[in-house]
Amino acid sequence: MPPRLLSRSPRINFRNHRKILVVDAEIGVIGGFNIADEYRKDWRDMGVRLQGSSVDQLQEIFADDWFYAADENLAGAAYFGRSVPYKGPDRASCAAIASGPDSVYAPIHDALFMAINNTKKRLQITTPYFIPSRAILAALRAAVYRGVDVRIMVPAKSDVPLVRYAARSYYPELIEVGAKILEYQPAMLHAKVALFDDQLVLIGSANLDSRSFRLNFEASCFIGGRQFNEEVAAVFERDSKECREVSLREIQERPWLSQLLDSTAHLLSPLL
Repeated sequence: MPPRLLSRSPRINFRNHRKILVVDAEIGVIGGFNIADEYRKDWRDMGVRLQGSSVDQLQEIFADDWFYAADENLAGAAYFGRSVPYKGPDRASCAAIASGPDSVYAPIHDALFMAINNTKKRLQITTPYFIPSRAILAALRAAVYRGVDVRIMVPAKSDVPLVRYAARSYYPELIEVGAKILEYQPAMLHAKVALFDDQLVLIGSANLDSRSFRLNFEASCFIGGRQFNEEVAAVFERDSKECREVSLREIQERPWLSQLLDSTAHLLSPLL
């Protein structure tokens, strides 16, 4: 369901934005990766390889999409029930969440909201498109008020400039209360990851914007485990060294044209 602009029936909503790979019902991959040439050098992304019963969760999401697209039912013994329990040293609990405009609610949005509200020490978010809902924005501020170290990493240069303008309009509200905004410099940052304290990670296809939460079909996965959490935290720390922190003074002293662009883009936030 790709977006279509130059056609007799244009469509930009209801896009299937999920990124799932399943191999022999035994190995699964979920994250932000597309299959495209730019990933060879110009983009920075993240995904996770899963084994065990969690692979069936990814396969179920794929089977639903396949049935819609091809009218072929994959729900059967040929595909399901073949996963082998994983007994490696880095075991973790996994819960995949699928969401889309066919849902009455917004499952990934609501799960993220609850996870932020339960965070007590550190919250690290990596997202290419940062246009939070009012609920997520309030949860982020409340986390800072509780003493949580809130850090949000976004790309310094976006492949969608309008989205970056809109994202910058949210910076002051967070920086003023003590959250840190980090702009990644070397490449287009496309990872969609959130780390909560020292036990929980959310990774998948959903961006932190209204389009992902309500207008696209998305798939993300909560992973609970200290070792994986530490590995993700190490990646965030390494990437932070290639970021520039945005200051409140910098935002306030931007040229009036830049502020006008941000404000205008902010009005379009519900559509981005």
